Amino acid sequence: INKFGTRFALIAVYPMKPHGTLMNSFLFNTALALLCCLPVTQFCTEAFAAYARLTDADVIFGSQVRNLQFFRLFFQNNVFLYGMLIISFLALVYFIMSPSAESVRAKEAMVKMKVQLARKHQLEMRRLERKV
Repeated sequence: INKFGTRFALIAVYPMKPHGTLMNSFLFNTALALLCCLPVTQFCTEAFAAYARLTDADVIFGSQVRNLQFFRLFFQNNVFLYGMLIISFLALVYFIMSPSAESVRAKEAMVKMKVQLARKHQLEMRRLERKV
């Protein structure tokens, strides 16, 4: 419940915990987020081409990046689109098949909170009985 981080190839990379995360973990996670900004922008530009028409993003991703010599074959054969679909499908299968550690932790936290509330309730009842 108190952990947040990035997963790379199904492995947790630099998880962040409250009051227990080093600065290099923040820096690495920020670099990964920035690394993902360009592909997300390109995908949105292609997915919403009608809305992105005549914008700078359309010029950059629609013509300039598409016509780079190295990437031309990838775009002509839709390699990026198929790659993203395959990775999404594999991630879906993985998350359906693997049990979630977070749900187990959440259940444990709920049980702890119920026990603590029951103890508080018992203490409050004892205090009230003493007053009467």
